[in-house]
Amino acid sequence: MTLDAKEVAKGYRGEELKLKTVVNDKDETIGRIDDFIFSRDGGQVFAVLSVGGFTGLYGNLVAVPFRSLELDDPSGLIVLPGASRAALQKLPVFVYNR
Repeated sequence: MTLDAKEVAKGYRGEELKLKTVVNDKDETIGRIDDFIFSRDGGQVFAVLSVGGFTGLYGNLVAVPFRSLELDDPSGLIVLPGASRAALQKLPVFVYNR
């Protein structure tokens, strides 16, 4: 498999995205990125979001498909269209597999 290193370099570093604020399409803060989980088969990537608490810090953790996030918002924020903090808090709480 060959990769174009210049194209790869245009992507996003995981560490740069961690703790970034996530807003919905109404510009309401709904959480922060806590971590990323990669499926064992390599087919899916999930963003673990911290929701609730003060602007998403120290709240419950929930997982959403990474592809549902929009990263190219001119504000520099990460957008999860159609989401709300209340809806995310109704998702199953994510617990790391120990």
